[in-house]
Amino acid sequence: MPGIHTEDQFQQEVAAALVADAGWAARPPADVHKVHRLIADDLYAFLEDTQPKVVAELDKRAKASQLNWKTVLLEAVVADLDKRPGQVLELLRHGKKILNVPVRFCFFKPAHGFNAELLAAYDANRLTVVREAPVRKPDGTWGELDIALYVNGFPVADAEMKNSMTSSRVDEAIQQYLTDRDHHDTHLRNRAVVHFAFDTDDVFMATLLAANTRFLPFNRGSSPDGTGGKGNYDSDDGSHATSYMWRGIWQRDTFLDILHRFVHISHTDDAGKPLPEPKLIFPRFHQWDAVTKLERDALQNGPGQTYLVQHSAGSGKSNTIGWTAHRLAGLHDADDQRIFDKVVVITDRTILDSQLRAVVEQFERKSAKGKVVGADTSADLADALARPSVRIVVTTLQKFPFAKQLDVLQGLDSGAVAVLIDEAHSSQSGDSAKKMKETLTASSLEEAESEEGWDDDEDDEVTKAIAASAAARKRSERLSMFAFTATPKSKTRELFGTAYTDADGAVKYRPFHVYSMRQAIEEGFILDTLANYTTYDVYWRLATSDDELVEKSKAAAAAARFASLHPHVINQKVEIIVEHFREHVAHRIGGKAKAMIVTRSRLHAVRYKLALDDYIAKKGYTDLKALVAFSGKVTDPDAGLPDPYTETNMNGFPESQTAKRFGTGEYQVMVVAEKYQTGFDQPLLHTMYVDKPLKGVAAVQTLGRLNRMHPDKDETFVLDFVNDADDIKKAFDPYYTTSVSVATSPQVLSEIWERVEDYLVIDSDDVDAFAAVWFVPVKPADAHEKISETFKGAELRFAGLDGGDQEEFRRALLQFLRIYAFLAQVLPYGDTDAEKNFEYCKILARKLAAEGPGSYDPSDRLDLTHVNITRGGAGAIELDPGQSEEVSFSDGTGSLTPDEKLLLSEVVAEVNERFGKDLTDVHKVMGATIAEVVSEDPSIQEQAAADQSDEAFALGAFDSVYMDAILEVFEQNTDFGKELLNNTELRDVMRRWILPLARRKAAEKHLRPQLPIDD
Repeated sequence: MPGIHTEDQFQQEVAAALVADAGWAARPPADVHKVHRLIADDLYAFLEDTQPKVVAELDKRAKASQLNWKTVLLEAVVADLDKRPGQVLELLRHGKKILNVPVRFCFFKPAHGFNAELLAAYDANRLTVVREAPVRKPDGTWGELDIALYVNGFPVADAEMKNSMTSSRVDEAIQQYLTDRDHHDTHLRNRAVVHFAFDTDDVFMATLLAANTRFLPFNRGSSPDGTGGKGNYDSDDGSHATSYMWRGIWQRDTFLDILHRFVHISHTDDAGKPLPEPKLIFPRFHQWDAVTKLERDALQNGPGQTYLVQHSAGSGKSNTIGWTAHRLAGLHDADDQRIFDKVVVITDRTILDSQLRAVVEQFERKSAKGKVVGADTSADLADALARPSVRIVVTTLQKFPFAKQLDVLQGLDSGAVAVLIDEAHSSQSGDSAKKMKETLTASSLEEAESEEGWDDDEDDEVTKAIAASAAARKRSERLSMFAFTATPKSKTRELFGTAYTDADGAVKYRPFHVYSMRQAIEEGFILDTLANYTTYDVYWRLATSDDELVEKSKAAAAAARFASLHPHVINQKVEIIVEHFREHVAHRIGGKAKAMIVTRSRLHAVRYKLALDDYIAKKGYTDLKALVAFSGKVTDPDAGLPDPYTETNMNGFPESQTAKRFGTGEYQVMVVAEKYQTGFDQPLLHTMYVDKPLKGVAAVQTLGRLNRMHPDKDETFVLDFVNDADDIKKAFDPYYTTSVSVATSPQVLSEIWERVEDYLVIDSDDVDAFAAVWFVPVKPADAHEKISETFKGAELRFAGLDGGDQEEFRRALLQFLRIYAFLAQVLPYGDTDAEKNFEYCKILARKLAAEGPGSYDPSDRLDLTHVNITRGGAGAIELDPGQSEEVSFSDGTGSLTPDEKLLLSEVVAEVNERFGKDLTDVHKVMGATIAEVVSEDPSIQEQAAADQSDEAFALGAFDSVYMDAILEVFEQNTDFGKELLNNTELRDVMRRWILPLARRKAAEKHLRPQLPIDD
């Protein structure tokens, strides 16, 4: 059939489908007034159908002034619409007084309390579709919009449509909006709230048109299971991939609901700063899809459910949480009863309560000051939970343990609570979650007894208290958890995810809703931080003559730490970083690019900052300045300074200003240790230099600091000194699309407890005696003494174990604590024996805690003899798009082999075998070459024996002897010697590095002179 594949035919089919199946009526473009752009006849007819008394009163008052009510109405409405973009929402939602008569311009479906009159008014809304609606072109001539949508005569949306079968794509529709439409046209600027550009495969949208407007994807994703990327998956019935627009989004009820309870006007940005002009927020598809599905499921299944929403960075999670909170707060069942008495939002974003309040006020046109409350203290939280008028509370998880007042629990009565957790991780398990549940649910002792089947006549108060404690860990039937995170751990999926049974009968957990990292990257909402990834290989060797017997793992870790902290290693890395930044990074993002150096400890951060400042100063660079960020105080054992280092004294201003100052043009590089590796949003951050092992979620979150968008930023870069590409790929793969978790078997808890019992450290009589005091509501005056007594026997029995068994017992004990804290929330029953053991073992574990791994420090017995830092692989790290599978806990039967004992020299030999690959004498920086030659000189030995600083030592004969040593190296190795003689910078670096060791070796030789052989 001629024309069946054309753009015009596509438009006709969509318009016809809206009329036939989606509840719209069609009108010709002539019915749209070319000046005010309204369909006045629809507006008048709607008012006459739904508000005849209002119309009669308008007519009466207008005639009193010899006016026509329609003219008065139309002029007032047009004047209002011309005030600002988005004003159409105000009129449709809240109406307007005309001649001091309240007039409604739309009736939205109420959340509850339907009656015949309201239903009739809602059904009377006139939704109209117009093909080829009038619009001005930049040259002032008239053009046509492919489709325009009207509600009761008010234009609310429009679309430019293309047909891919004629090689006409969505990009052309976008370009048509940007170049072939007058952005100040009345319809486009001050009427419609959203503009769609789409073809048969893709949909994009924008709310405000300008020359640089970015149309955002409004696609479902290329796979329905969340593993896909950009685009749309095919429809089941063979229709166009974008048919969800006219079959779903533009369906009458859905589109009215979006206008009513989704679209809003934002006056601040994500950081709470005022915007130059208000911004219309229209939900992206995944936001609308997640919110409506969460609401639907909560209505269908009621309280007591858990939901995991895995939405990538760049997904607009704050708005998604805000929309969800507002809708859950007003959710009613068929009997007009609230589903949730309170909605509690747990977040670290301090401005979220004000953002939520602003959204609620727009939707309801009522002050939300008493409905949306930010709880800054435990007292605030207690008050907010107790007040019936409060609908939404914004707080943090840490405040829950301090809000257990009886009046709060009594005030909640039997009301259900929806808890929305922002950036949920496994930290929401364990005792903190137990305290939260105790606060938010009025779980009385009687309720716990009923659930567990306890009989008042048969069990004492202690037993019932233990049962109540165990029950508090369980999932409450009155508590629904809505967890939002981009990077759910396996335990998070099992705790909050949706359970299902696979084809083999295994129970697994998956997210309730997914907007994947892959889709966010492909749609351009975040940058791919793995697209430019370069690794460096750092090789080194140590020397020692010490034959002390040491624990292998602790000594190896200490040796690696010694090497990573060595001034020569850090200096070499600093040189690579600074020169790389100046050559490859500084000019990016319009010359505003910034970099972060991620270090493995606070001491590393301190030494990096000092080395950076020193190198920059010696090179005379004036275009580069560094900051440092770490918590607390750091004392450098090699610095010789009396005062510790702090972030404040190293930067020269309070640490509260660090993030803000880093955003200015004064600083380009920030060295961090733990701080700013999560939750830090700086779009100018372009490059990351990684000198820290990164695993799992930590890798994704740390590198994720780079993915924020900026208009002038189209790439990121990572230079990694520690991790290889396979490690990073392994860390990212579970979060690139989505993963499932295998359900943890309850038997794991029994198995690990048996291993604890095998060491005969814990006695059940001691546990019972502990429980008799610990769990009673009113404790005796000598409670502390009685509880302490119950641990003495266990401590003595533990002391009788050999070192290896002690370590194995500690590990088994900690594993039991972790597994129980998790499983107690997942299992459908409460285990009172396990609860007693758990509380007892928590204290016992603290009493038997071992010294940390950093307590062993052999640095004074180690020398760094070789270093070589070379570039490794470079390029993109490709991630797997498929779904992966993880487990939360092992079966608890793995080997806990005690640490092997070796001589320190043997440990060093093994460490060298691992880290000293391909090193030759060319890379030898201390020992028999330069440092040894310098230390042999008698004058150097005399100077070194004196009690003086490195600076004073350097003022003597060192430089002359150093040059002689270089000449000797030149004789032994022509290439390396020539490089030292010809490269002043390398020679200076070498000088700074070997000076302290040469001084130490010379001092030792002065005290123990070597006798000539012939003597």
